[in-house]
Amino acid sequence: KRDKEDAGAGAGAAEGGDGAAAVITSYCGSNTVAVAAASASVTTTAAKKKKNKKKKHAKGSNPDQKYIRAPLKCPTVVAAQQHFSSLSLPYPITLGPLTRWRNISKLPCRSVNGGVKFGLFAPGTHDVTVRSSQSPAHHVKINEGVLELERLCEECGVKPFQESSGEGELKFVIINVDRAAKKAQMTLVLNLTKDEELPTSLVELTKKLKGWESLSSLFLHYNKVDIK
Repeated sequence: KRDKEDAGAGAGAAEGGDGAAAVITSYCGSNTVAVAAASASVTTTAAKKKKNKKKKHAKGSNPDQKYIRAPLKCPTVVAAQQHFSSLSLPYPITLGPLTRWRNISKLPCRSVNGGVKFGLFAPGTHDVTVRSSQSPAHHVKINEGVLELERLCEECGVKPFQESSGEGELKFVIINVDRAAKKAQMTLVLNLTKDEELPTSLVELTKKLKGWESLSSLFLHYNKVDIK
């Protein structure tokens, strides 16, 4: 039996996960098990941060790159090694490409310095500190799509989501790239209910996004935040 897990699980990165740019494959007898090392997350308490400042991410650092120089130290990989070791099973490891391996990514939309930005959360926070288009882990079509989306959001006057107040129109974008076709599927996660009328800004955005030549399909996902 073969279990597959996409190394481009962008949702983990969007939630502040620490990604090792590698797909780890192990061989156990006749079975092949693929373990994705892309979206391992490390939860660090405030106390631990104070005790070990060297491991604390600097502001603006890219969480995708935490284990880029030592992918085998990614927590998911270490955990897998320990698991198979406890079963007395061999666990040989092969590293995949270190860049452009993520073909699925969920990215938060926030206001950064007065502009609409899609990026990565700093580890342990919901602060967008790294622009997605600057991530070497992302497939080139994800970076292209983010730049196009940011430009059109500004042009159409789309309001980014604000966690503190629950206001704003656009919360996330999910981009899924078909490597063979070199096309991207895009899903906009809206801060609206399905019963609410789509704001003019989002109507215009959806129309203009159709002009992006790499877009294969566009979906709207209604996910209203209810802050009481």
